[in-house]
Amino acid sequence: MDVYEHPQNVEKRLDNIYHGCCEWWTFRDTFLASCRRMGVPLLCVDRLQARRHWRSGWTGFESADWLRIQLIKEMY
Repeated sequence: MDVYEHPQNVEKRLDNIYHGCCEWWTFRDTFLASCRRMGVPLLCVDRLQARRHWRSGWTGFESADWLRIQLIKEMY
C-alpha cells in the first residue's frame, strides 16, 4: 500500500496544492511578513484561523490585516 493511499494521509497530500490565491508556503511567508510590518505580535497568531483563511482564498496580507483588526477590537 502506498503511503498516500491511506485515508488519514489524504489531507497531508492536499496541503501543498494550489488553494485560492497561492500555495500554503507563499501564503505563510506573506502572512508572517505582513504581521511583522503591521506590528502584530506573532504570539497572537492563530495558525488554524490562518489556514482557514488560506483555504478560503484569502491572501496573507488580508489575513494578517484581519488579525490586526481583531486584536484592536479586543483592546477596546
